[in-house]
Formats: sequence, C-alpha cells, structure tokens
Amino acid sequence: MDTQDENGEESPLKAALRTVSRLIEEDLSAAHARFAERVAASPVNLHQQTFQYLIEYYDIHAHHHRFLVLSYQGTTGWYVPYLRDLIPKVMSKAEEITGGWRFPLNRDALLAALRPSLLGRFSHWKAEGLKRAREIESADSSVQDETPNPPIKAAKATASDERTRRGKLLDDYKAAAGNPSNKRIYEARNSGIHKPDFYAWLKGELPQESAMSINLERFLRLKQRPIPRQPKE
Repeated sequence: MDTQDENGEESPLKAALRTVSRLIEEDLSAAHARFAERVAASPVNLHQQTFQYLIEYYDIHAHHHRFLVLSYQGTTGWYVPYLRDLIPKVMSKAEEITGGWRFPLNRDALLAALRPSLLGRFSHWKAEGLKRAREIESADSSVQDETPNPPIKAAKATASDERTRRGKLLDDYKAAAGNPSNKRIYEARNSGIHKPDFYAWLKGELPQESAMSINLERFLRLKQRPIPRQPKE
C-alpha cells in the first residue's frame, strides 16, 4: 500500500493508518487496565482472565483494521493475510504473559485452547471484512472513495449512537426480566461479563465485535434472567 501521494506528501492512507494505530493503542491500554483489575479482584481465575484478554487483544486489532477495507480485493489481498499473521503474534503474547506462571500445566492448557479460539475469531473477522467490502462496493460512487478516512470518521461519529443503542438494549432487557440491577447482571454467571467490562460496554468503549460484547448482547436479547455465580468456598 502506497503511503505517499504523487507530490511525495503523506497520503490519506498513511494518515488513516496512523489513526488506526492510535485507536488500537487506546483500546489496548483500556483492555489491559480491565484485565489487571479483573486479576486483582479474582486471582484464582487468572487462566480465564488471561484467555479473555488475549481474545480481546486479537479482536481490537482486527476491529480497527477492518475500517481500512474498501473492496473485495482489499479484503483478500491484505486484510485476510493480516488476520492470519495476527494469530502467531497473539500466541507469542500469550507465551510472554504466561512465561512466569508457577504451574506449567495451566500454561499449556491455555495455549492449547487459545489457538482454536483464535482461528474462530479469524473466521469471524474474515466474514466481517467480506461483508464490509460487499456493502461498500454496492453503495453509490460517493461512498466508493478509495480514501480510508471517511469510514473511520463515520465510525467515530456514531459512537454516541452506539451508546444510545446499548442503553436501550439494557433498558429493554430490564423491563422484560424483572428490572434486575446492573450489579446482578455483571455478577451473573450466564451474562458472560464482569463489572469493568460491563461498564466499558455501556459507555461504548468495549468494541461491539469483542467476545464479551457479543456474549452480553446475546444474553440481553434472549431476556435471560441473571443466574448468581456459585459462592467461593
């Protein structure tokens, strides 16, 4: 991908790549902070918390790079290879995080479970990239601009709408499920989320395509009543 225009100046693509890198850095910092909070709150669940963080690590990169997809050729030419190459990078991140664990069996179990889960996320994001390319290519010529900035700006502009959508989804759920408190929801074992991630989702900070957002929104749409977690012995 050429990052300079014919005058040797920075191209719109390079500017878009810088924007994507900044957004990834912001989301990764927030994800790591939530990860640290969860581990501090429940050290006994280190395996689960680490697994969840690594999946989110993959999703954050895939989510933001998807906004650079503008055509089918772009999806198959660089986005899908990027998603594939991202898997060994996340596996290396996992080895780095778990290198100091006291129990090698726990580390081996996490690494064994992580790879097939990442392959599942790879398939998900590949489908999302193809879907985006189809939508853009079927739109009118004004949307088919080869500059990645418009979709990125559009995505940022809809942040308020996304918060509104999530708030309405939560309100509709509460109305149908006996008006449970936020605390009952994020402490439920069937909601698929913990307190820091719940409020990050509600504020629109948790990516819509992350595993935790998907789990929570499925829970809310199905109008499932919160099932309390088993008390620790």
